[in-house]
Amino acid sequence: MALNKIQRISIIYRREILWLKSFFLKDKTDSNRTIFEQKIHNCFLENNHEDAVFYVNLNTVTSEVISRTDESLVRVLKEVYVYENMDIEEACQKILFLNRLEAYDRLEKWFDGYFYQTYKYLLPI
Repeated sequence: MALNKIQRISIIYRREILWLKSFFLKDKTDSNRTIFEQKIHNCFLENNHEDAVFYVNLNTVTSEVISRTDESLVRVLKEVYVYENMDIEEACQKILFLNRLEAYDRLEKWFDGYFYQTYKYLLPI
């Protein structure tokens, strides 16, 4: 059975969704830090600077991308993919006021842009 476009977002962009969860959700061991902040802290404690640079880059890029993103789209991303309180159709109708295909196109463009931005600080120009 073929997956529809909405279901494929969760599969195609599962890595980016995991990064969003790490950016927004608090760590279970230290509730004062996000998961990214705790991973960065642990990497420095273990002198693992390569992984620390990777997590700092992801945290910085995610912060920049989220700050440039429309608030309603950020709310959809949080409700659907981070907190998993709504499905994509419900969130798009209640928050974005878009139909399924328009919402899918908007989310796909956002995830593509986010993916490309993650390489912003890793590739020398």
